Amino acid sequence: MASDSSEKVSVPAATRYFAPSGTFLITCGTGEAANVMTASAVSIACIDPPMLGVAIGHSRHSHGLLVQCGEFVVNVPDVALLEAVRICGSRSGRDTDKFALSGLHAEPSLQVAVPSIRECPLNIECVVEDSLDLGSHQWFAGRIVAVRADRELLDENGTVAAERLDPILTVFQEYWTAGRFLEAH
Repeated sequence: MASDSSEKVSVPAATRYFAPSGTFLITCGTGEAANVMTASAVSIACIDPPMLGVAIGHSRHSHGLLVQCGEFVVNVPDVALLEAVRICGSRSGRDTDKFALSGLHAEPSLQVAVPSIRECPLNIECVVEDSLDLGSHQWFAGRIVAVRADRELLDENGTVAAERLDPILTVFQEYWTAGRFLEAH
């Protein structure tokens, strides 16, 4: 916890020093070419229409698959999938079947040809609406066309109950859990 007497110092402008973010498993490609990658560069891009954005490095195998098919799924893993997240973030899909290696299972999505991950409690299907070349990465803005959640995650109103999801965060290139409830906004 910071105090008023904390001294701030300048650090290099590298992503490993940026703020904590969610950790996701992105699926792209179809059929035998389907791939899964770990990503933390995912964000809400628009509320109306509902859109998510994901930044993927040009050199990544998933980048080419996403450009080719124009669809992706943001799969939200929980802490029980930490080992799969680690595996999918440390191998290239060019020469590895990351589904097989991680023990994850691809299943058909509702609205896109790209598979979802069965083990992830939340799957968000997206169709690329636009993209922006940012340098080392390309930002893909995806319109959300379908969302599926494990029934156990839902409250009596049918919305995701945050306390039932135990997401993984990336903090300074380390995996952490979300912590505790503070307040609603």
